[in-house]
Formats: sequence, structure tokens, C-alpha cells
Amino acid sequence: MERVIKISPDGDVTFLTHGDDDLLQIGDPRIVRASHVRFSNTEKKWFVYLRLPGGKELKIQRGFAKRSEAVAEEVKLCQPLLFSQPDLVDLMLKIASVTDVTGDDSSG
Repeated sequence: MERVIKISPDGDVTFLTHGDDDLLQIGDPRIVRASHVRFSNTEKKWFVYLRLPGGKELKIQRGFAKRSEAVAEEVKLCQPLLFSQPDLVDLMLKIASVTDVTGDDSSG
């Protein structure tokens, strides 16, 4: 599997994970959510939410019947950001580590 791994000048490693990576066994890992997949009880679909600077969330308007499809979309959206917009990812992760944004939909 190909993916982007970002290593900062001070040695911090940032990458997208499903929690089963061998890299989590090294050092003192800290898992922070920069996005969420949630089920909408109203729309009966799974949606991806990206955390944005300022503590807001962006709901991706395309809903999915299966959670696995929404997770695949989450990966598709987030993985390129590590390479193309690393400063935005840093802001997303800083916000996520300070606050937990929740909506009226159940977490998934």
C-alpha cells in the first residue's frame, strides 16, 4: 500500500492510519482525528466530516449506504492533504487535539 508519511524537522511523524500500523509500536504514538465518519439518522447514510481551522467541520455532501464506502472516501480525501497541504493538516490536527467536535449524528 502506498501512502504519504510526513516527518517534521523535530522528528514528529504524521500519517493516515486505521490503527493497525507497525509504526504505532515505535515511540510514543498519539492518534488524533482530523476527520470523522458519522451516520446520519435523518438521511440514513454515512457522511465524512473534515475538521477545519477555527474548530468548524465540513460535511462532505455525498452520503454513502455503507460505512466502508465512507471510510474509503475519507482516506481518498485526507491522504493527499498530507502531501499537497501539510500546513492545513497541521492546523486540523492541532484543533483536533484540543477540542472534540461532535454533531447530532451518531459517531461511527
